[in-house]
Amino acid sequence: SDEGEISSSGSSEDDLEAGFGSKQSSRKLRQMEVQKRRSQAAQRNISDFWRWWSRLCTSRPCSVLVLLLVIVVSVLAFTGPTAIHLDRSQGTMDFAMLGPEDSQTLETLNRVGKDFSEGIMGPTTLMFVASSPGASILQPAVWDSMTSMLKFIHDSMLSNGALGSIGSPMYLSSPEKMVEVKVDQALMAERTSPGPTTPTQLKELKYTMGQMLNAQRTAALALVTPNLRLTSPEATKWTRELQSAINVQNARADTPVHIYMVSQNMQMLDVEEG
Repeated sequence: SDEGEISSSGSSEDDLEAGFGSKQSSRKLRQMEVQKRRSQAAQRNISDFWRWWSRLCTSRPCSVLVLLLVIVVSVLAFTGPTAIHLDRSQGTMDFAMLGPEDSQTLETLNRVGKDFSEGIMGPTTLMFVASSPGASILQPAVWDSMTSMLKFIHDSMLSNGALGSIGSPMYLSSPEKMVEVKVDQALMAERTSPGPTTPTQLKELKYTMGQMLNAQRTAALALVTPNLRLTSPEATKWTRELQSAINVQNARADTPVHIYMVSQNMQMLDVEEG
């Protein structure tokens, strides 16, 4: 009976140990399962992040941003100590001018704008072409039409020269006023070979014609310089008014000359309206 009790007590201890061991094993299994789930969740989070990051890096906006950053860094690297200077207060070329700070070019342009004319670095160029293809501009009707347009600009749009100047073969500079050149005087200058006895005005006219008439004498140029800062609202308004006057001239069926114009303000207007 004692042996039976001993054997029964031994078997019960074995059962307890087995039960305790099974509980520990199941607890370990649960812990391992939890750790496995956590590891899988962390891997999924990391995978989702890198998937999102790869999509972001390969997107079009990100590629454009990287390209812009490369361009900016390259510009800054090349400019170095002479960084690009944007001067909004200078009088010659308004904010359209970029230049190295404290450079001689920037100082010269500022002085030119203050001491001469705010628009002198970007005058409006007019080109006169005879309406008949290949016709000479040294014809009375064509020459007079060009002169009339420049006289209108000088008197009405430049306040008789108080608000600007004109450079052309049809007008000659004078300390008192602009001297109107007749077509007979232009033809005389065309045939004259300058010499010691040639009048100064005739020499000046011949030189101006050589610079502002083409070789075939079928077109002429005129430079109109209003005392207005480039790209300013006043300069833009003035350009529109001149463009309207030219459009009226060109729209006439009997006009002997067609007029074309170009300027920095005109180019900006073309870009805005285009």
